[in-house]
Amino acid sequence: MLIITADDYGKNKFITDRILTCSNKKRITSASVMVFMEDSKRAAEFANFNNLEFGLHINLTTPFTSSDNNIKLLETKKRLYHFFLYLN
Repeated sequence: MLIITADDYGKNKFITDRILTCSNKKRITSASVMVFMEDSKRAAEFANFNNLEFGLHINLTTPFTSSDNNIKLLETKKRLYHFFLYLN
């Protein structure tokens, strides 16, 4: 069996909609979900009505784009970003 995974489900409306279209047409078998992003909440609502399997997309470097992120979360994310950016 071949597993085809689409990245960035929930990143924004365009990407979420394209992944759902691919899923409905049976072009993909799974998707990686991004949290704390622009379309994460809406994507989560659609996930309940879809036979697509999901995994968590560990987002260490892309800034969070959700409008309801709290300061502590953003500060922690910034520290992680710098930690992974300067590993050398």
